[in-house]
Amino acid sequence: MQEFAELHESVNGWSMTDEQIDKAEQDCIAWVRQYKTLHGAESVKPYLHAAVFHLFRMARKWGGIGKFNNQGVEGKNGQQTKECRRNVTYGQACLQIVEREHRMLLAREEGLLRVARPYRAWGRKAAK
Repeated sequence: MQEFAELHESVNGWSMTDEQIDKAEQDCIAWVRQYKTLHGAESVKPYLHAAVFHLFRMARKWGGIGKFNNQGVEGKNGQQTKECRRNVTYGQACLQIVEREHRMLLAREEGLLRVARPYRAWGRKAAK
């Protein structure tokens, strides 16, 4: 039985040819059939149904499905969760994250670059 990770990799192409889509569809159908044989038809979850009956139609229409994955959303969620846990004032954490991202977006649009200030220890003059 083909590993699910291999199947996922073959389907998740950003840009796929019709031949690649056809092969991935046949592999997916074979994988789900074998899964049903091993685990029973009642174990087939809606995402497997969607993969077999709907995913490849979308892949043909758009030339692949990699562009529709939610990897960016998951990355953003992880970043914001980490930021919230680091923040001392939990009540304001979400607002602070949104405000910081908004400032960064505006700076990028205006072509502003962040310039690191030289470090100066308390009570000492900055080195030249």
